[in-house]
Amino acid sequence: MSNQGWRLRAAGAVGFVLVAVLAAGCGEDTAVTGFTGFDGQTAPEMTIDLASATGGLTPTAEKPAFGDPYIAGYLDGRDEVPTQDPLVTDSRMADMESRSDVEVRYLRVVWGNMNRGPEADAATAYDGPVLDWSGKATVSDGVLIPLRTIRFERNDHIVPRWLQEDPSRQKVEWVSHTGPGRDGILFAIVIPPAGDGTLAGQMKGAATDGLTDDDIFVFDTGLAKKEIRISAIQDTDELVMVDDANGVSFNGFDRNDIDTCPRGAMEGVWVRVENDDHLGGFFRARLAGPLGGTAGHVRGRWGVLDSGEKVFVGKIIGLRGGFLGFMRGQWDRNPDAPGRGTYNGLWNVDGRAHGMVRGQWRLADRVADGGFLRGLWAVNCNQDGGGA
Repeated sequence: MSNQGWRLRAAGAVGFVLVAVLAAGCGEDTAVTGFTGFDGQTAPEMTIDLASATGGLTPTAEKPAFGDPYIAGYLDGRDEVPTQDPLVTDSRMADMESRSDVEVRYLRVVWGNMNRGPEADAATAYDGPVLDWSGKATVSDGVLIPLRTIRFERNDHIVPRWLQEDPSRQKVEWVSHTGPGRDGILFAIVIPPAGDGTLAGQMKGAATDGLTDDDIFVFDTGLAKKEIRISAIQDTDELVMVDDANGVSFNGFDRNDIDTCPRGAMEGVWVRVENDDHLGGFFRARLAGPLGGTAGHVRGRWGVLDSGEKVFVGKIIGLRGGFLGFMRGQWDRNPDAPGRGTYNGLWNVDGRAHGMVRGQWRLADRVADGGFLRGLWAVNCNQDGGGA
């Protein structure tokens, strides 16, 4: 499926299934035991029926985070923190972003170890290398704003603009180091129309020439460098590896992805289970919105049916546990990279497709370390609910 296939068409008053049920109260709860490890023996997901369209799960409310300490502890979104950049709270920027003639893009960039689950930073035993991801990001037009830091800790920080060697509203610098875990930044890019002088004092040039195909965003560290056309950021979904374990994930959005036809990032854990009769395991993930924050959670199972089909199935809930839908699709292995692969499926409600999910998964070297998944979720606003 092409990236462009993920741009969703609006359908007016049809709205978004998340909006309708995020506020739902808790009803029938599914019993979920405490998280005790990735051994598969205590994972409630392993009772899901892969041969069933809904996994044998029910369209009912759950406890928040499925009542699962792992999801509540590692997939709650509290590791995303608003920055202190003055442009985040600048009323002039807020006015610009609200204008329909102003181009606004969002880019979620996460870097570090892509083989380990989100609990990796809490590991007490780690003897691997610590990587320096300190660097900068720039845009050739408009203003670049670091909205949130992701999993920053210890001495990780955004460099205040006034401390930069060459201060600019079109550049963001940071200090970041990772070991078994990951860090990241959620950026906003705001570009006024051609000739608009509103942000002249914020940019290098006197006035913008508007968003053009030659405008680029550049991510630049000593470990990786990536250029992305700003006009294509909303279709960006890419994982760039710098070695066997470490890499950079890019997920891009625009303002229509906030409330017109919402979509966002999907990040979590993809775990293999030893001695599984379906040669698979389970997954747990957080659904993040374009502006950060948590839109919901999903947990499910993946494996191989007797027919040989590789499938996954899961249940999606909102922040307060309200039922949002079922997730079902296919996964596959990368023939050139053992322990890595992709997943691609539909978000279903009442037996109809209301959206899609896709992404990449990576298994850890040890079962005890879990694994990692990253990708996108999207809700289709077409009135027939039949795909983008």
